[in-house]
Formats: sequence, structure tokens, C-alpha cells
Amino acid sequence: MARKKKKKEVEKDIIPKKSVINRTNILFIDIQVFLTCLVIIFFIISIFNKKMIVAVEVSLFFALLCMAYNNMKIYKRKFATIMYLVVAVAILVLLILRLLGVL
Repeated sequence: MARKKKKKEVEKDIIPKKSVINRTNILFIDIQVFLTCLVIIFFIISIFNKKMIVAVEVSLFFALLCMAYNNMKIYKRKFATIMYLVVAVAILVLLILRLLGVL
């Protein structure tokens, strides 16, 4: 015969787990949206003014860092976190090379 669940076991199934969303995470999501909009605006401006590409790279670097943090803390996707960090470091290297005059 099937064993009946105790009342405490049933209550554990009904109570939802604590969410990882808190004020800090919401702040980082807002920063991510702001930086993404900034990247788009700077990219459109850089189409007409080639000197603005540095602003695009800087804002894209910080946007990717923020996205990596959000993936790590909120969404718990390790592969996406690593991917965002690798791309952010690559953009940082390109930015430094551009500022040194190598590129």
C-alpha cells in the first residue's frame, strides 16, 4: 500500500523556495538595461563618428561584466557567465590596444 504523506511533508511541497531576487539583483538588472541602451546609442553615434568607438567598447565591457554577474547570481548559468567574462576580457584587451595605438 502507498504510504500516506505526513502533514509536514505536504507543507514542504506547497511552500515555495526562497527567491534569489533581492534589491541588489534588481539594481544590477537596471544597470544592465541602462548599459545596453547606452551601447546601442553609442554604436549608432559611432557609425557617423569613428572616434566614438572607444565609448562603445567601454560601455560594452561594463555591460558584459554586469551581464556575467547577473547570470552568476540570478540565472545560475555557469556557461553563459564564463562566455560573457571571456568576451568582456577580449573587448578590454582590444580597448587597451586601441588606446595604445597598436590598432
